[in-house]
Amino acid sequence: MTISVYLNRDAGLRILMFEGQITRSQYSRLVDIYNDPDVFDAHHRSVTIFAENIGLSDLTAADHGPLDQAVGNALARARATVRLKSAVVALSLSALTELRLWLDLAKPSTRDRIDIASFTNLEDAVAWHGLSPEWVQNIKELRQLERVGHFS
Repeated sequence: MTISVYLNRDAGLRILMFEGQITRSQYSRLVDIYNDPDVFDAHHRSVTIFAENIGLSDLTAADHGPLDQAVGNALARARATVRLKSAVVALSLSALTELRLWLDLAKPSTRDRIDIASFTNLEDAVAWHGLSPEWVQNIKELRQLERVGHFS
């Protein structure tokens, strides 16, 4: 029932963690994060983690519109050639099912500027980003990460 957002500006890394049943209200608060240039940098690599108990069934396609617009604004602030690079990790079979439904539902208008890859473990996501292996443990233990958003 929470969404948490963490940053490591030096490493250019943003972590989003989704746990429990996510409500429309919680999801809509992500818009503020994406609209804040001090928090959301389109050049950062992103890892989104769907916990084993994730539930996204309350969200509809309309819920993605404001967030899609915020991502578009962030891309407009960035260089014209920047592509968002987002690794999405589903930590269980049920989370993987929720992830696939979420990706199908979201269909962002900015999809041509976003590279999204889905994984079933954090190790592969970290490697895909070209990060050193110690980032797996840093992310698991929330080391070297500043919490910039928490919605419950």
